[in-house]
This record gives sequence, C-alpha cells and structure tokens, in this order.
Amino acid sequence: MSSARLPPIKKQKVFLTGVTGFVGRYLLYLLCDAEWVDDIYVLIRPKREKTPEDRLADVLTDPLFVKARELGTKFDNIHCVPGDLLEPRLGMSEDSIELLSKIITLVIHNAASLSFAAPLQDALKHNATPTWILYNMCKDRFQLKPSFIWVSTIATNSHLPVVPEKVTPWSSKAKIIYEHVTNMDPDVCIRDVEELKEGRLDGYAFSKGICESMILEDVEENGSQIPIYFVRPGGIISTLGGPLPNWMHGTCFYGQLGYYVYTGKILMFLCNKDVDCNMAPVDLVGNLIMCCCLDATEKREDPSVKQYGCQVVNGSKPMIEGVSFGVIFENVRTNYDECFQLALSLEPELQPRGCPWEPIYLQSAWLFSLIFNVFVFFPLFIYSLFVGSSSVKYIKLHKLMCFVYKYIKVLAPYVSKQINVENGYCDVLQEKYGNLYPIESDIDRDAFVALYLRSLATYIVPPLERKELRLRKKWFG
Repeated sequence: MSSARLPPIKKQKVFLTGVTGFVGRYLLYLLCDAEWVDDIYVLIRPKREKTPEDRLADVLTDPLFVKARELGTKFDNIHCVPGDLLEPRLGMSEDSIELLSKIITLVIHNAASLSFAAPLQDALKHNATPTWILYNMCKDRFQLKPSFIWVSTIATNSHLPVVPEKVTPWSSKAKIIYEHVTNMDPDVCIRDVEELKEGRLDGYAFSKGICESMILEDVEENGSQIPIYFVRPGGIISTLGGPLPNWMHGTCFYGQLGYYVYTGKILMFLCNKDVDCNMAPVDLVGNLIMCCCLDATEKREDPSVKQYGCQVVNGSKPMIEGVSFGVIFENVRTNYDECFQLALSLEPELQPRGCPWEPIYLQSAWLFSLIFNVFVFFPLFIYSLFVGSSSVKYIKLHKLMCFVYKYIKVLAPYVSKQINVENGYCDVLQEKYGNLYPIESDIDRDAFVALYLRSLATYIVPPLERKELRLRKKWFG
C-alpha cells in the first residue's frame, strides 16, 4: 500500500480538451469527483447542428456519468468553452481566453486525432499545432501560469528497442522540421514520407514526437515558468473499476477493432499473434494523468521552485501484461456464448453471427497486399461491372474495404514486435499518490480479457449493429 498523501490545499480550476472522446470522458468524471478540483472548463466545438452546450449535455447522459451521479458525484461545476482546435487561437473568443487567463491553474490537453494513416501534414495540423498553441497560451498568455499536462503516446518512440522516459532527438531542431513539413508541397511530403518520419511508425507518432521536442527545445532555450508533463499511454480500453466497471465508449480504438473482427470485416492481420498489445484500462490511465496533475500542482505551489523542466511519464504501469491477439481469441472462444447473450439482452433484434473466426496472421506486408487484392479488390471490381462504379452500393463497399485495408496496414507496426517501455516515474507517482489514484492492477490476464469482451458486448456491439442494420436497409432495401 502506498503511503498516504494529502491533495493540494488550493483547489484547482482546470481547462480540459478532448472531453467528448473516450479518455476525455473518464477524465471529466475524475475531475468532477476530485475534492481538490474546483471548476472545470471544457473546450468543445459545434458539430452537426449541435452547439457545444448540446454536445456537453450529450456527454453527461453517458452511462458512466449516470452511474457516477447515482453514487454521489456532482457535475454542476462544468463550464463549456466553445472552440475548435483547428482554428487560430483554438477557435476561442477573446473573451473566453481572457476569462481562462485569469482563473485557470491546470491545463489537461487530451484532445488528439488518433489516425495512424493520416498524412504527415494532416497529423501535424490535428495534433502538433493545437498542442503548440495551447502550450504557448499557458506560458505566455494565461496570467496564473497553469501546469500543462499533455496526453501524448508511447508511439512517439515505439520504433526504438525500448521507449525511453525522455524526449528523443531529431536530425535537426524540431521547430525547423515542423515548419518544413507544414509548408512543403503535399505531393512531395507524401513521396518523401519515410525519410521525413525519421523512423517513427506513422504520422500520429511523428506529430506527437515532433511537438514533444518543440516544447522541450523551447524550455531549454527560454526556461519554463510552468510545470510540463508528457504522459504517454499505450492502447487504452475499458475500465476495470471506477463507478462503472467494464465501461467503454464507442470511440475506443480497440473497441472498434473488436467489432470489425466480430462482423467479419477483418479476416487477416499483419502481426505476430504472441506480441503484447500494450493494453491499459482507461481508469488506470486516467488515474496516472491525475497523479501527474497532483505532482505538477505540488511543484507549482512550492515557492522554492522557480524553473521547471519537461517531465516524461511513460504509461507502462497501467498496462496488463501478456494480452496478445492470440490470447484474446483463446478467450473469445471461451466467452462467446455469454457475451452474445449479454449483447442480445441489450439489443433483442441482434442477429447471431456465430463465434468469429480467428484472423489469419501474416508477417509479410507484400503477401497481405497480394491476398487482399486477389480476394477483396478484384471481386469488388467484378461486382462494379454488374452494378456500375457509380452505384451507391459499390461506392459504400469499396470505401469500407479501403478503410479496412488501411486499418490493418497502419496497425501492423504496433503488433508486429514487442514494444518495451521504461516506467521509472510511474513508481514515483505510485508512491506519492497511489492511495488516491492507483495506477497498476494485479488482475489476471485472462480475467482482464474476459472483462474487455463483455465491454464489447455491452457498449460496442449493440449500438453498432443497430447502425449497420439501418445502413443495410438504406443501401440494399
């Protein structure tokens, strides 16, 4: 058991991004449940004729918040800030920025575009640029010099034999690389992508890694008056505990992946089935982020601290060891009947598909491309000759298959070799704040996978099956 540790005396006013996503929702719950947190300001953009306030109201109807409310958590200290991460000043009005400047003491930047297949320029636009803007607001514009907690990723250095708990260098200054890639001809950027990535696995890892280095370079050149934390989780899935064990949101990457396999859209993987997937429950990842918030706040309240560096925190402690695709499918066969009955109880019109076939595991990218072209794209071409290439049915099927093809290709680097991660600072945080926010679990591997499968049956399969049924009726009558 960790030694007891009291939270900071001063209550924090928090600015949170990415609140409508999977991790963001759990962070919002944790912040509202924390005695050391006062008001929470959340950045939300309008979407599909819904105002930011409407979208926040939708978030608060999530089963996680319904259950937490039943257990006594109050959500009356949340304030909506309209904005858009892709706009100048993050789309915030001058009045909003001025308000935040006067009151915010803690910033948690969680928003990201988790698109492994995104071109480098798009990845920078969605991940690096907003982070750089918000970091500069914290150090230059916000009067109270808030702590800056950024949810990065172990993908920044997953190309290395061991992911170090530090920011690794590039061939030149990161800001120069960022500006060069941002401003170069898009066609040239696509052509030279492998050289530009400098070994990073994809655009997502590139964008996160380059911004980590940009911030570190700024601190080394100009010093830092704010605590800065780079929190690097791995793959994030359903909760172990919290107010609603097994909770998962539809934006969960591994939730979506499980559904694609269940419905037969993914019949093969480019992977080693025995390689650990580096999965971590979202509640433990949330706890790790909260530990970083407490640690940063403690440093910020220490009058003897005048300058701060960049603290890297690899999120390996929350990961459950030994969870591979092979292990998952062993458990699928064992738990399928129970999970199907659970899903059926939530969606009575659910059609039985039978226990999903275990995908074919391939080690060769060219063999995967060959098989996919012969058995998927060529039959689709023949189909287009009968229905027409402008047919809605063909367009939808072709778009789906292109998505699946790209999905498998971009996932491959993360599940083809073992990713080893340093985690020294997790031990420090566990010792300091583990009594409030534990960041590791001794749950059995198979028990953990069984919980994950029940989460799929509860929160992923029923709503996506309803959606797919509506689409089939629309496309095929």
